[in-house]
Amino acid sequence: MIPSTDSELNQLLGNFLYRLRAGERGFQLPDRTREAVAMRLRVLDTLLLPTFKTGEKGRVRAAIGLTLSGWINAKTDDPGKTLDLLTEALCDLPLWAVEAALRDLFQGKVFGCNVDFAPSAARMHSHAEFLMRDILAEQAQLKALLVAASQKALPALPPMSKAVHEGLLELSRKLKDSDALPGVTLAEQKRRERQADMERENILAAYRVNKMDPVMIDGMPVSLSLLARLGAVPRNAKKKAVP
Repeated sequence: MIPSTDSELNQLLGNFLYRLRAGERGFQLPDRTREAVAMRLRVLDTLLLPTFKTGEKGRVRAAIGLTLSGWINAKTDDPGKTLDLLTEALCDLPLWAVEAALRDLFQGKVFGCNVDFAPSAARMHSHAEFLMRDILAEQAQLKALLVAASQKALPALPPMSKAVHEGLLELSRKLKDSDALPGVTLAEQKRRERQADMERENILAAYRVNKMDPVMIDGMPVSLSLLARLGAVPRNAKKKAVP
């Protein structure tokens, strides 16, 4: 969410993000909201600049050297070369993420990391990426919001399919209200959930192949075969030519 003292703006943006997660496309972003999103993206892009672009590799090298000095077993015959190699391994990350990751590793705050031994470059890098996860997620979400707002809205479903549409919505609500399936083990229920996730991805892939925006009902895509049987496939949908 965009940090702002304007509660009205935050509420408006939250509404658009909710519509995005529900699969809606083609909505109009007010100029004020679009400008706020663009401003926040510029801030995030700056926060995520890698040190090889900001000219701060020297500070990364110094931070690594200071951190490793706390481990006796980190000493090598050529410490300069070791520092150079570690710096190159981490220079694709922003300085703040590297420094925070090194601090957490040195203080033993990283689960599964033995504080008696110096961390590897892979461990340093992976924990820095972990610390960046919220910013990366927000950046991706805001970019997706701008893309969705620029896309064409989905054509309305034909009137003949409204009853089916309402029936599917009701079925979806009943499934959501049910915490567990009677007579089904937890393992079997999880297997069915994984299968449903795979089917969902297959349906979305079919939409991409046919150059169509997915028709979503309560956040779930409706298969093209079902739409075809209901006569609800958008008339302007164009399939890729098969060579």
